[in-house]
Amino acid sequence: SAVADMLDPQGAAWLQDIGANPLAAGEGMDMQVQVGLAHGPGRWVQWRGQAERNRPWMLHGVCVDVTAQAQETLRERQAHLESELARTSLLQDLAARSEARLREREADLARVQRIGAVGGLDINIVDGMSSRRSPEYLRLHGRPARATQETHGAWRSRLHPDDVEQAEEHLLGVLDSDATYYESEYRIIRPSDGEVRWIAARADIERNAQGRPVRLVGAHIDVTEQKRVQDALRRSEERLRQFGEASQDVIWIRDAESLNWTYLTPAFEEI
Repeated sequence: SAVADMLDPQGAAWLQDIGANPLAAGEGMDMQVQVGLAHGPGRWVQWRGQAERNRPWMLHGVCVDVTAQAQETLRERQAHLESELARTSLLQDLAARSEARLREREADLARVQRIGAVGGLDINIVDGMSSRRSPEYLRLHGRPARATQETHGAWRSRLHPDDVEQAEEHLLGVLDSDATYYESEYRIIRPSDGEVRWIAARADIERNAQGRPVRLVGAHIDVTEQKRVQDALRRSEERLRQFGEASQDVIWIRDAESLNWTYLTPAFEEI
């Protein structure tokens, strides 16, 4: 009991265990404990011994003061711990800065996409064509801001009835080929307001070593206004053609730079 009172908790528990479970004959022991705690910080000692073969309750051994070595080991562990803490703090700081820069870049990208009316998309072809959509993509397609994850079926459901088969067949056909670039134009019916919009889709196709498509990364651009201008121009040209064919007057159009004839009425050709 007197010896146990001099030991640290670990040493006292060890001594109590030795008393309850004596060593086998010839069995050795090796234990480092702290003693003298009642009179200060104590000293570290190394107990090494062996039980007698004929009297296992008798122990023979040495007790060596290893305070200097123990303190050095403690200092090394403390220094290592401080180094790890500093390293962890540095990594956390770098991670926080990287995350802040990433958020800033994402905000810049979203701003550029909004200004250019370009919606980004990232389709995981291997995972059932699941995809991630940018905020501008969702706005162009009339989708809520929370709908960043989308299935192939959800995209297909927005396609105009007259374009759905052609648009899907073209996409799947490109993926089934060895192409690394996808380009298509089709109409959608925007669910937010029911308006028909023309979409120009452009994307890179990533393939694995076997040539199978694994990922499609690209953009959607709303080209509705361009389509309206092109349609108005075609209607205007058609009206001019119909007028020229019905008129007896000589009407012609010539390019100012090349001087090539771009339009001649039948009356002109009869001259």
